[in-house]
Amino acid sequence: MPDINNLKNYLLIGSAVFLSITIFACLLRAILGPRFTDRIIAANIIGTKTIALISIMSLIVGEDYLVDICLIYAIISFLSVVVLARSVIEQKHKSGGSNNINNNSHSADDLRSMIQQIWREPFNYIFEEQ
Repeated sequence: MPDINNLKNYLLIGSAVFLSITIFACLLRAILGPRFTDRIIAANIIGTKTIALISIMSLIVGEDYLVDICLIYAIISFLSVVVLARSVIEQKHKSGGSNNINNNSHSADDLRSMIQQIWREPFNYIFEEQ
């Protein structure tokens, strides 16, 4: 009869490998698109799977501090998706309310200014001129 601890470790390692493979599949979806919303959803899924992968690694290694890292990563992942979704909504309103927001329709300068706006919005009180 196989040892239950060995079986548990094999199951955890197998699930970690499976999550790693699916993270790369989501990364491919985030790169290929075709829409900006697909990229946001793929980034959110990558964040969620990374949190699950870190928690599995916490069980394998037996270190409790990795759970704290999972919580911090979850907060950062949530905030990044909220900021990106907000920027998509604002971009939709600026472009006249069309439903087809495509990342390829923006030039590099437009994309750069949008990223700067995303990073500055939480800190507007610092960048505002008095």
